[in-house]
Amino acid sequence: MVTPYYIDVGFKDVREGMYDNFTFDTEGIPLYKYSWGVEYNPIFIEHYALYNLHIFLQEKKQEKLDEFMRVSRWLLDHCKPRGESCIYEFSFPLKHLNLKPPWISAMAQGRAASVFTRAYEASGDSRYLDAAQKSILPFFKPVGEGGVKTEFPDGSPAVEEYTSTPKSLVLNGMIVALFGLFDLCRFTVDSSFYRIKEELVSSLEKNIFLYDMGFWTYYSLFRHKPIANLDYHRYHVLLTWKLHELTGKKIFLEKSLIWDSYLNSPFKILSRHFIRFLQKTGSKLNIL
Repeated sequence: MVTPYYIDVGFKDVREGMYDNFTFDTEGIPLYKYSWGVEYNPIFIEHYALYNLHIFLQEKKQEKLDEFMRVSRWLLDHCKPRGESCIYEFSFPLKHLNLKPPWISAMAQGRAASVFTRAYEASGDSRYLDAAQKSILPFFKPVGEGGVKTEFPDGSPAVEEYTSTPKSLVLNGMIVALFGLFDLCRFTVDSSFYRIKEELVSSLEKNIFLYDMGFWTYYSLFRHKPIANLDYHRYHVLLTWKLHELTGKKIFLEKSLIWDSYLNSPFKILSRHFIRFLQKTGSKLNIL
């Protein structure tokens, strides 16, 4: 029995048109069409795998499970050894984050663990379980030493979707990365993975308030703290709800309900539009 993924992976990315920007190589692996050309994005490839699995579990179409396994094998074959770790390097820069290639991402590493644990369940092939563990090892190493571990302002641990300087601390990337740890902990007996999972959950529990504007959510804590667009705000509602279900932590339920309530307030939606306009036009106005 293959365990369903924690959320509907079509909830945001597929519905907002991410697949419309896919092109596929000769092996059927998706590349994403950026303004400068097409690139392999490990996060999107992992998403594509999990989306096919999601459809299989809903509709029992064997070809969707076959597609999931085919992409899982590609991910297994293209995971780059680095010491004891297995990493995915991004080969393109992100100028707005001052991020130069090659760089790695906690979101890519964590989502890989989510793919690999399910590929192990589907196939019984222990190589996938080994790869899941190796993909999480960068969580133990600081960004400056080639890992993805960083800190919140209070010094408690976090992991970076974008290993940028200064820190970005993207909320959705951190939670998706955490899901990979939850998946690995379903199988491993190594207490170090349980320990870092609990540390990261506790840290996010203490710092989740940093993403709450009082009428909307921040996408990240990078520099002027970009406000989330509508799809990402809804995604935050979904992700924090699932974190509550996984951890039983009351704060995640509270934030999910509060953030959901912002969607029903015309004044708060208007405030969100105003702040996003200021950010896009480069205003340095600080309203907080």
